[in-house]
Amino acid sequence: MSRQTDDRRWWSLVRSHFQQFLSEATVRDPGAADLLTPESFYGLYISWCLLHRINPVQGSDFDAGMRRFGIDVHRSGLAMTGPAAADYILASQPGNGRTNTAAG
Repeated sequence: MSRQTDDRRWWSLVRSHFQQFLSEATVRDPGAADLLTPESFYGLYISWCLLHRINPVQGSDFDAGMRRFGIDVHRSGLAMTGPAAADYILASQPGNGRTNTAAG
């Protein structure tokens, strides 16, 4: 099987997953003071996955998936919103006792 076929198969599996994440956990707000950094973007994704009981993809696959949606994780113009945002913020606080997220 070719690399291109593998890539298409992977994309068909995670496309709706990423669409749902972007819809539920992010908002386009270029004027916001606290836009997502690459680390917080992925951390938000991890929190969203935990809340949905979904196995997250690796960071490099997350970045590739966002690129396929036309989103540069370094300059996304996105801010966090919703329950995953609250989870990420709480998980990133010192002494929270959580070790299973990318936060903090």
